[in-house]
Amino acid sequence: NDLTTLSHERVRDELLKLLVVSDPAPTVKVMVEQGIFAPVLPEIAAAAVTTLDRVCVTEMRLALAPDPIRRFAGLLPADAAILDAVATRLRLSNADRKRLILTAERNGSLAEIGYRDGRDSAVDRGVLREDSGLADFIVTWTKPVFTVSGRNIIARGVAPGPEVSRILSEIERAWIAAGFPADVTPLLDRYLN
Repeated sequence: NDLTTLSHERVRDELLKLLVVSDPAPTVKVMVEQGIFAPVLPEIAAAAVTTLDRVCVTEMRLALAPDPIRRFAGLLPADAAILDAVATRLRLSNADRKRLILTAERNGSLAEIGYRDGRDSAVDRGVLREDSGLADFIVTWTKPVFTVSGRNIIARGVAPGPEVSRILSEIERAWIAAGFPADVTPLLDRYLN
């Protein structure tokens, strides 16, 4: 319980230092078994050590650098509210807080996650969910470019205004769902004819 006297920043710094070593799972396992995390991070359950170990093995297999935020996500429940509360409590940077929270949502293709939230977020979630396509994604993925703009929609007869934004969003969602096709003409035709 003396850990509760430490500043949140100190707890964060020490935890992230621990999680960046090549194999933190044995140490974390002992800490969980001895109740060391309980006063400051009760969200870490004993079963999470297995996930941490799997994350570390996957990082090594894919030649990814050890990542403390990704590994921390593996120790916590995949619940955005819990992740937000922990990130706030430990005073993570805004970027690390956002990254941690994004790991809660693990559905969707890696390409879709990468397009919406960035390559690093897709890699994080791919590692956490053991996505079989992650190795190929890491090597080959580049962010697709959505080539439709409001001008394309206005040129098809829609008056400038909020309707253009709404249609543009619908077309972009359909484009993502279709797997980012290079030819967007059929999508424009579907939504504007």
